Amino acid sequence: MEKRRHGVTAFLGRTPKKGISLPVKDDKARRRKARLSDAVFADAKIMVIGMFKRILVANRGEIALRIIRCCREMGIETVAVYSTADASALHVQYATDSVCIGPPRAADSYLNMKNILSAATLLECDAIHPGFGFLSENSEFARLCEECGILFIGPSAEVIDQMGNKQAARQLMREHGVPVVPGSDGSVDTASEAVAIAE
Repeated sequence: MEKRRHGVTAFLGRTPKKGISLPVKDDKARRRKARLSDAVFADAKIMVIGMFKRILVANRGEIALRIIRCCREMGIETVAVYSTADASALHVQYATDSVCIGPPRAADSYLNMKNILSAATLLECDAIHPGFGFLSENSEFARLCEECGILFIGPSAEVIDQMGNKQAARQLMREHGVPVVPGSDGSVDTASEAVAIAE
């Protein structure tokens, strides 16, 4: 896999081998589980490879690096985004391609939806993986991805909205028969009401 950045091409070397760690004492059982894990991984790999050619990772550091490593194992190209402060970060070096999206302040770079979507569109990415934190729970960003014809790897904007509101989330879980922690049936407006419910 080759690294493309600022017009310079550098060979990154072989993709690291996938290791499987299984807490099984018996060697025969371990080998059987390993074969099963490999089979499941292979099926998932074929399915994902068919869906994506290039993914933009809208995060930084270890979070971005883990996503990029997984994509490399699956033969999927990656685009790393970075602020000017992270230009030499490992996730930037490890990705297939990379693009600067702003200055060091996160609000001007990793939370800059316009710049991230512009980069994804310019580099013809099929999807954006937000990692966690930053834009991963931003329903507006999920909607903008959909409008741009780019898949947001995560919940839909509607689900993010529903789960972002604890009262709405509890009600939704109740409607689907999912057990919830005991508490009020709706929002609590006063301290005295909260004490009465707690007792």
